[in-house]
Amino acid sequence: MIITIYGLGLIGGSLAIALKNKTDNKVYALNRTKSVLDKAILDGYVNGEATTKILEKTDIFIFALFQNAIIEKMEDICKHLKPNAIVTDICGTKKSICKEMSRLSSLYPNLQFIGGHPMAGKEVWGMDNATEDLFVNAYSILVPVVADNKSIDTLKEMYLKLGCKDVVITTPENHDELISYTSQLAHVVSCSYILNPLSQQTEGFSAGSFKDMTRVAKLSSKMWTELFLDNKENLINQIDNLMGNLQNIKEAIEKNDDKSLYAILEEGRKAKEESLERSKNKTK
Repeated sequence: MIITIYGLGLIGGSLAIALKNKTDNKVYALNRTKSVLDKAILDGYVNGEATTKILEKTDIFIFALFQNAIIEKMEDICKHLKPNAIVTDICGTKKSICKEMSRLSSLYPNLQFIGGHPMAGKEVWGMDNATEDLFVNAYSILVPVVADNKSIDTLKEMYLKLGCKDVVITTPENHDELISYTSQLAHVVSCSYILNPLSQQTEGFSAGSFKDMTRVAKLSSKMWTELFLDNKENLINQIDNLMGNLQNIKEAIEKNDDKSLYAILEEGRKAKEESLERSKNKTK
């Protein structure tokens, strides 16, 4: 197959490297910064630039851009793709992307539209940080918009070949609600945590918990601003829930209410154990 990737950042670049090294597909790319594309070609991660002729032969087109850029450019790409080509993306929210895919499906009824979100990443970005093993043991989420089972299976097989442990099929609504908790809230908490003035005085006083809590505060501000605002209702609900839990802990401490404080901490400990047990059982 011919797979074309638009955007050679961390995810797009890692897709290119993994596809070249782990599959027999030909990989072409488009990228805003020409020097990045040229280097990827020189390094052997990309077969070449995706010209119009390449787009006309592309089997899978992957948008690996920020959300607003994907929505802006998707129609211009679709007009060049062959019938039954798969159009997918890697964006962290799905509502707006899938809405645009649904609109375009009426204009290009022969294309296969499937939203995507590989659950992999780092606190750094760019092609220089891309790696072949980024997707190993990660989940990948697919959100079919207008697509047949063959196309869904093709994308699923692609991600499994890259090392993903499983591929989850869901709806835009379910995806965005769960992601607001599992991913977006974690970035909100990490950013809020590091904004404490004491964060600049931690040398010699921090261990693993501080590192874990602040790791994803090193983020792409532009990308996460887009994602937060696109999913604001879900994310606000999660922030409200978190603030309620924090308030309960705060009140127990203020009142020296050791019984209530113990009960809250114990409830949290048990919830974590149950989560670990579910994950353990699923891998058996």
